[in-house]
Amino acid sequence: MAPAVAGAASVAMSQALRDRQILDAVGTGAAALSLVGSSFIVLCYLLFRELRKFSFKLVYYLAVSDMFCSLFTILGGPSNAFYLLCSDYSAHFFLSQATDSVSNLSVPSLDILLQSMLKW
Repeated sequence: MAPAVAGAASVAMSQALRDRQILDAVGTGAAALSLVGSSFIVLCYLLFRELRKFSFKLVYYLAVSDMFCSLFTILGGPSNAFYLLCSDYSAHFFLSQATDSVSNLSVPSLDILLQSMLKW
């Protein structure tokens, strides 16, 4: 019975490793598509002057934040702590820039909501 249990455990480990590889490939592919889409938004914002309004400025900051998060996801998976820290820092920095833009609108309840979301 012991060799059968060891064989079953070996098969389960190899299946789990295969599942992990598939999950990593899907995550990297999704991050690559997100990087392309965010880069397109940033490029359009920089090329077309008529898009440089307040509402598009928020979309721009969100796209830059997503672009960096996608880039760091592609460069290093969840096992690399340095890339995770870089991803978190870039998301926090650019989203805080967006909330600073919103706080200039004199809408205190929206500002409090966005700041609490960033701290979460």
